[in-house]
Amino acid sequence: MTAATDPGALMAEVIGRLCGPGGEFEIAEQDVLGVSMPVFTHRERSLGELLVAAGEHGDRDYLVTADRGISYAEHAAAVASLARELATVHHVGKGDRVAILAANSPEWIVAFWAAASLGAITVGYNAWWTPTEIRY
Repeated sequence: MTAATDPGALMAEVIGRLCGPGGEFEIAEQDVLGVSMPVFTHRERSLGELLVAAGEHGDRDYLVTADRGISYAEHAAAVASLARELATVHHVGKGDRVAILAANSPEWIVAFWAAASLGAITVGYNAWWTPTEIRY
């Protein structure tokens, strides 16, 4: 016969293994802009670092929709291409705002990451807005 396990104790043990010292999702108190707070210690420090790290997954699936899939490598290439276009043709750079008006789609995600890779700030518009609301 197996011994009964306390679900609360089991949960605490699992969280401890994952988030405790040496865990894959280790959490520790660190100073963030002058405020001490719990943070993941093994995190990327910026969206740029996160984008670079994502590219290391190569041909693995990144986005999968009902009708297509995009690998990490394809995503990285699309982001780089759009970022180049935004920078050279539209002169988008750090601190500029880039509005994205699109339905939820892989292209929305590519646009977000392209702008972020340039240090721009993305502004998400609601795809259900009327033309009058969008112009405003």
